[in-house]
Amino acid sequence: ILAMPPLLTAQYHDRNKMFIITMISTIILVPISVYGGFFFGAFDRNLFQDLLTEEESLSIANRISVASTKRMLELLTHYVVPRLFFVVSISYMAYGVVHRNQRMIDKQIMLSDQVNKDIEKINVMQGKTINALANIIETRDVSTGEHIARTKHYVEMLSAALCANPAFESLLTKDELEKIKNAAPLHDVGKIAISDTILLKPGKLTPEEFEIMKTHTVVGGKMIESVFQGMEDIDYLDTAKDIALYHHERWDGTGYPEGLKGNDIPLSARIMAVADVFDALVSVRVYKDAIPPEKAFDIINEESGTHFDPEIIRTFNGIKDDILFYLKTPVLN
Repeated sequence: ILAMPPLLTAQYHDRNKMFIITMISTIILVPISVYGGFFFGAFDRNLFQDLLTEEESLSIANRISVASTKRMLELLTHYVVPRLFFVVSISYMAYGVVHRNQRMIDKQIMLSDQVNKDIEKINVMQGKTINALANIIETRDVSTGEHIARTKHYVEMLSAALCANPAFESLLTKDELEKIKNAAPLHDVGKIAISDTILLKPGKLTPEEFEIMKTHTVVGGKMIESVFQGMEDIDYLDTAKDIALYHHERWDGTGYPEGLKGNDIPLSARIMAVADVFDALVSVRVYKDAIPPEKAFDIINEESGTHFDPEIIRTFNGIKDDILFYLKTPVLN
C-alpha cells in the first residue's frame, strides 16, 4: 500500500493531476495502514512491540481495550507522521524525476523536429539548385536538356536494378540511390563553360575542339564543389562531383580526365557513363541522327569490358524491356 503513491506518481502521464491524487491517497492510506496493522495484526509482529505486550497482541479485543488516546497519539507520532513524510518525499522526488525526464524528452523531440525541418529545407534547396543548373544547360542546348531528363531516368532504373546484384548490394544503400538519382542531372553542368561554336557544332569536332569539350568534366566538378560548398550533406557533394568529373572515364583506363581504370572509377560515374552513352546513341544530335534502341544495346554490349563495367552492362541488359518501354511512352517523347 505504501509503495503505491510513488509508483503511480512515476508512471502516470498526467503528472500534476496524479501527484495531487497520490498525495490525498497517501494521507488516507498511511493512517489506514498503521492503525489497521495495530488493530488487525501486522505482517511484522515486531512492528508494534514497543506498544503492545505479548498478551495484548493476541487478539483484536485486547488491542481495542488498550487503544487509548495516548496510544493513538503515539501511533500518530511514531508511525503515521514518519511514514507520511517518507511516502510524500519519495512521491515528490518521483514526480520531480519524471517531470525532468519529460522535459528532456520534449526538448529532444523539439530538436529532432527542428533537425528534420532543416534537413527538409536543405533538400528543397538542393533540388532547386540542381533544377536551376539543369535549366541553364537546357537554355544552351535543348537536346542537352532533354538528355538530362532521360539520363536521370536511366540512372534511376539501372541503380535500382543493381541493388539485386551481390557485387553492388552493399554499396547501393537507399540513401546512395537517392544521391545518385538526384545528382545525375548535373553530369553535364560543365558544358556551361563550352562555347556555342563547339557545343552546337553540327559536324565532327576537330582534335583541338574535342580537347576543349573534354574540359567540361573538370569544370563541372569545380562548379559543383563551388555551388554546394558548405552544405551539410558532404556525401551528396562527393557523389555529384564524382558523376560530373568521371562519367567519361573508361573501364580500360583510356577515358578522361584522369584515365581512371576499373573499380577506381566511382560507381556512380560508371552507372552514369552507361546512361549517358546509351541516350546519346538513341537521340538526335546536331552532328548525328538517332539509331534504333536495339542497335544501341548492341554497341553498349560491344564495349563491355573496355568502356563499361561488365557487371553493370549485365544488369543493364536485364532491364532492357523496361528501357524500351520507357522510350516508346508517348508522354516521354
